[in-house]
Amino acid sequence: MFSYENDAARSSGYKQHLGNANTVGDGGMYGSTAQLLLWEVEWHRQWADHSSLLHAMLQPSPFLDGTVPDYRFGLEITKRFGQEVVFHNGGLWGFNTLIVRLPQTRTSIIHLANCQNAEPDMNQILSAALI
Repeated sequence: MFSYENDAARSSGYKQHLGNANTVGDGGMYGSTAQLLLWEVEWHRQWADHSSLLHAMLQPSPFLDGTVPDYRFGLEITKRFGQEVVFHNGGLWGFNTLIVRLPQTRTSIIHLANCQNAEPDMNQILSAALI
């Protein structure tokens, strides 16, 4: 799998990103879209089961001052347009990813890109999905 970055000197406008951190850790995790679909189906199944490990992991854990962070075990939980939204985004070496989950409707919206310019706009995505 390759990622790309801008290069105005090339006729295509892009060149292959040559970062090599994609071999270990979070950057070394690859899967097919079919596997990602299975992952999302299972995520929504566990979200619907309030006794699941997923719910136990995502329980609010307040700071000493009582505030509750949105970030929990790699996921952010917030409300937008009156609905709960669970998401994670990230980018590395020219790849950009966003997974947005709308638990009330058992919907996942997934943005996968292999170009650093293709950064997802979560607000735009949620506006289209929820309004």
